[in-house]
Amino acid sequence: MKKLGLNLFALFAILGLTASIASAQSSETFTVQAEILPSNGATFSVSKVTPGNPDQFQSVNTTDLDFGVLTLNTNLGIFLPSFFWVIDVAPNGAGNPDIDIEYLDTGAPAGAIATLGQRGTISFAEVIPQPNNQPDQVNVIKGESLAEADGDSIDETQFAAGFARISVSTATGDPNLQEGTAQPFTALDKDGVYNGQLKITTTFD
Repeated sequence: MKKLGLNLFALFAILGLTASIASAQSSETFTVQAEILPSNGATFSVSKVTPGNPDQFQSVNTTDLDFGVLTLNTNLGIFLPSFFWVIDVAPNGAGNPDIDIEYLDTGAPAGAIATLGQRGTISFAEVIPQPNNQPDQVNVIKGESLAEADGDSIDETQFAAGFARISVSTATGDPNLQEGTAQPFTALDKDGVYNGQLKITTTFD
């Protein structure tokens, strides 16, 4: 009986030691932090875009949005370029900018019945990049003639989910496109070179 008591005592001592070891803990608290700097400027990425399914984008380091010689579409009776220009406006930090537009016609052939501002178009869109190499989601904000765009602005809330894309072309007369008052070049227009100047200004609040 005495031996049994000693064995039970030893067993309880071992169990107590095991419980003590099992309940021993160490802990440390760590702080986690990351900082994103606010935007203080924007980048203007220019692409020459050939229409297709999908459109073919070619990045170009230029500020010269030259359409070259337009081609007469004999079926439609209008002159069209073979490509259009896209300007992607992206911030260099956190926060999107407000965008202000200025346009000025700077030249037209003598006797021209319209200017490039009346024949050219500009459209604004919100571009939302998609994961897994899926096509970007493009939400058109509005489109108008270059002349109408002078003094216009796009608020940052209109492309809050992505970045702003500005497309510049000449009018097509397509009712499915937002081209404002712009009308296509036709055989009634004076031959020669038409010029204009487009200014895009970004402002960060």
